[in-house]
Amino acid sequence: MDRIKIILILTLITLLSVIYVYWGDNWLDDLSFRVKERNNQFVRNDLMQKLLELENQSYSILDEMTQLRYELEIFPEKDLKLSILSEIDLENKITLQPEIGSKYLFIVMKNRLQVFDKDNFNPIWNKELSENIIFSKLIDGNRYLIQTENYSLLCYNRVDGNLIWQKDFSSYLEKNNKLLEIRLDKYKKLDSSIIVLIEKNVIILIDTITGHEIFKLEKEENIDFISDFDPLLPGFYLVSGNKISKIKIEGK
Repeated sequence: MDRIKIILILTLITLLSVIYVYWGDNWLDDLSFRVKERNNQFVRNDLMQKLLELENQSYSILDEMTQLRYELEIFPEKDLKLSILSEIDLENKITLQPEIGSKYLFIVMKNRLQVFDKDNFNPIWNKELSENIIFSKLIDGNRYLIQTENYSLLCYNRVDGNLIWQKDFSSYLEKNNKLLEIRLDKYKKLDSSIIVLIEKNVIILIDTITGHEIFKLEKEENIDFISDFDPLLPGFYLVSGNKISKIKIEGK
């Protein structure tokens, strides 16, 4: 009787071994591949975020090193004062609020764009366009975005002023356009930072790096306001008159 039990157990073990060799191994490989791919996606997004953070930190550290600001402040300042460190007179009137980067100062004078070193006001690069500039913003990826009065968007490299991409939205943009940037560090599921551009009843998602239009959504009514990005949604809120709309960002 015991001998029969032993034979049955050995037979069962043999069958399970055969099943594993022909099917189980493939199933485990497939499961391992899926887990690895999913982990790679998270690692890639997390790595991109850390690279962006490292870029910002490197600019800050470089600025500190070049200026030799190794001051150890043990006690906080109780009395504050203002002092003029330096001034510069430009040929034309400044028409938009200056944008301040880690190293450079971005100035708009009607149709002219001038970039200076923050520390000494030395000119770095400049552009003169055929149209007046009505909007400017420093965005992710070391980029500088402007909009002209004919509603074209131009994206420049902050350091050398090279034009990275240009988009013409003159078919439905107006001067009071609304723009929201969603950075990679705010929403890790993104491949890169995106711009949410809103005008009238149109919502456009634009890839910050390439300028490609990702998605466009039209509402029945015009949009008055857009909120900041809500990472818990994830998405944002729109206001149209007395109506509030909750907009969620999700993969297709």
